[in-house]
Amino acid sequence: MDNTKATLLINREDALVLDVRGPPSLPTATSPRADNIPLAQLEVAPRQAARQVKPVIVVCNSGQNLAPKAGALLRAQGFANVHTLAGGYQAWLSGGMPVEKK
Repeated sequence: MDNTKATLLINREDALVLDVRGPPSLPTATSPRADNIPLAQLEVAPRQAARQVKPVIVVCNSGQNLAPKAGALLRAQGFANVHTLAGGYQAWLSGGMPVEKK
C-alpha cells in the first residue's frame, strides 16, 4: 500500500497504524497515531483491539522485512484487513508525509 492509500485508510476508516520497528532501529519518529509494538512483542502478545474490524497498516523501516512478517502474523491471529506500507517509514518520510517525534 502506498502513502496516499494509507493516508486515506487512516482518515476514512480510522485504520490502526502499527510500527513494528524495534532494536536496533527504535523509532524516534513515526507516522501520526502509530502504535510502536516491535515484532518480537507482537509475536508473544497478540493484540485484541480492533481485531477483524479496523484496517491495520503495518510499518517497518523499509517495508521489506519486519512489516510483511508482522502482517502475516496478524492475519494468522484473525485480523482480516491487514496492509503493509510500501517502502516503510523511509518512503513515508521521503514522501513528505506527516511525522510525530517519539
